[in-house]
Amino acid sequence: MRSFRIVLGVLGLVVAAYIGILGLRAARSGLTWQEMDSDHDGSTTIGEVLNAGDVGKRAVERFGKTCVETFWLEDGLPVKVVCPAG
Repeated sequence: MRSFRIVLGVLGLVVAAYIGILGLRAARSGLTWQEMDSDHDGSTTIGEVLNAGDVGKRAVERFGKTCVETFWLEDGLPVKVVCPAG
């Protein structure tokens, strides 16, 4: 019983560290939660947060509007473009 508690405690620490790393990675990316939502489904998944460390953002001009384009840092290819409504 004691060894089960130890394993459960270690597992809890690993999960807490993982969540902390995700939070730091998301905070350091400079992207908002909406910008991390690369598939436009309205929710940001853990996978999208993990990808945020590999993505940058830049202003681009689309149809006379200034939009925000997220792009892969590795090769500069765009992930998505978000333009203001209206």
